[in-house]
Amino acid sequence: MSDSKGNRRNRGSRHSASARAQTIRDGGTRHKKRDNKGIILYVVSAVVAVLVIGSFIISGVVGGTANNKANEDSGNGQDVGQRVTILNSPHIPVGDVSTARYNSIPPTSGPHWATNWATCGIYDNEEGLPDSRMVHNLEHGQIIIQYNLLDDVEIDRLESLAKDLPGRRNWLIMRPYNQIEVGQIALTAWGWLDKFDYEELDKERLESFYNGHKNNGPETIPCLTGGM
Repeated sequence: MSDSKGNRRNRGSRHSASARAQTIRDGGTRHKKRDNKGIILYVVSAVVAVLVIGSFIISGVVGGTANNKANEDSGNGQDVGQRVTILNSPHIPVGDVSTARYNSIPPTSGPHWATNWATCGIYDNEEGLPDSRMVHNLEHGQIIIQYNLLDDVEIDRLESLAKDLPGRRNWLIMRPYNQIEVGQIALTAWGWLDKFDYEELDKERLESFYNGHKNNGPETIPCLTGGM
């Protein structure tokens, strides 16, 4: 009888030990699962953090490059004309013609309308073409021919030369401009100016400035269809 009771106790002890072992094994498994989940969450969080930081760094580099380009001289390495210091060139409200201040006449950089830049072409009057509008065209890489000529023969000759410039419908504006002296012509690009008397005008001079600086502003936007 006592042996029978002893056997039951031994079996009970073995069952209890087995249960405890299973509990320990299960507990260890649960701990491992929790540890694995923690590691996964940590890795995911770290990856997300790296991506976020990286996006800020990239946007800063790109944004900085875009802002810096507005302060670069135009041109393809040719010193054609007079180099003019690039001004801070923020956008100002469309229609504002009084607040902007420039460092050359005509201007080659500086404050300009936010939108509504001019259509490329040959104009016979100054109406609607203030400096604060035209500087936006210079920023896009366009070349502007300004003149203050009284003789129609001289104007016709200048216009004829302008019409022969390649790609002029995308990159050239010609306009009267009474802020320079009578008898003068002024060529402008972003950061460049060539001002001279009509007697000094020749095809080579016009082509040299145009080809040396067109499509070399901080932004590359042809003006075939005009401003927005």
